[in-house]
Amino acid sequence: MEIRSETRAFTLSVIFLQAEILFFDDLIKSLSTMWKITDKLYWKTWEGSLPDGAVSIWNSDCNRTDYVSKPSNRVECGLYTQSLGPYCYYTLSGRELKDPSFLILVNEDNFEDLVWINDSNGGVPKNAVRSADAVYVGKNQYGLGKVVPQHHCLFLPLKGRESWYRQYEVLTYNTDVKSDVLSCVEYQIDKAKIKHLPPETIKKSEISNITSTEITQSCTLEETTVDESSWDFTNSKGLHAEMKISTGIPSIFDMSVTVGAEETFTYSKGGSRKREKKWSQTLTVQVPPKQKRYITMVASKCKLEIPFTARLTRTYNKGKVGSTNISGTYRGACVSELSPFHLYIIDHTVNTLIPKCKYIIFLYISNQSTWKSGQNCL
Repeated sequence: MEIRSETRAFTLSVIFLQAEILFFDDLIKSLSTMWKITDKLYWKTWEGSLPDGAVSIWNSDCNRTDYVSKPSNRVECGLYTQSLGPYCYYTLSGRELKDPSFLILVNEDNFEDLVWINDSNGGVPKNAVRSADAVYVGKNQYGLGKVVPQHHCLFLPLKGRESWYRQYEVLTYNTDVKSDVLSCVEYQIDKAKIKHLPPETIKKSEISNITSTEITQSCTLEETTVDESSWDFTNSKGLHAEMKISTGIPSIFDMSVTVGAEETFTYSKGGSRKREKKWSQTLTVQVPPKQKRYITMVASKCKLEIPFTARLTRTYNKGKVGSTNISGTYRGACVSELSPFHLYIIDHTVNTLIPKCKYIIFLYISNQSTWKSGQNCL
């Protein structure tokens, strides 16, 4: 019985230990996901100097600039200021604390429209900036601190102790976007992926000669094809549903990727842009007596994937304009410019009872016309 009891106790200890490991693992993961609020608004680890785009306020009570920060291993947020050394100052359980390991809130390229909104008694507006699931960046006339809705107030470090206030402001990011414009698109052609698709028949024609002498006749084949383009962004969260894009369109010509002249158009996020191309080929065909020829137009198609970088300019409805770099992948499906069409000519003996194949002639249209023919007797 004692052995069984000890075994059971050991088993329970292992179970509790595993549960604790899973709990802390989930906690670390949940904290790490909070480091990035949007693609351009995130918490960045302090590396000895202020990063570009560090979010700050002017503290008129202390006559200094305070920067939004949070201790690396805690959910609280507080402030960093140069005059007090390389520390994050925050509060916990009625005390003012400082931590040399901390993160700074960064608004890269000053792209996001950050707005301080008045609130009170634990209230938090939409799109409030968080340092944890239930802790938000706040301030009042005395400086930066944390808003904890559970405790219905703002806490901030002040003169070595924790002070709390019912009235405060909460830091938010504006999502009321008027327009997004994409420009300065640069395609990384050297990293392009090209997939050639099987040739596709897009047009057929027939020439018959019912006379007893050979005839020469011209045949024109015309068809319209559709090229499709899309731009997928590395991080599309927060992008406006529609944007204007100024760019050339990649295509294939002479076995290499080329980019056409720049054009400006409206593009819907998650959609595609389609362009029509009209093709025309004229062929002079000699048809022997009592025979017919079938001419088939074949399009060579391909798919493209090309990484790109671009400049995104955003205008908010309240007037602010922000600009930043963005990246993604261009995807296209197009008719190859190298050899748009193959023309096949098939001769059949004209016979009202049993049409018999007499011979096949294959014509390939490219920069220089090349003929290949061969007898094929049945």
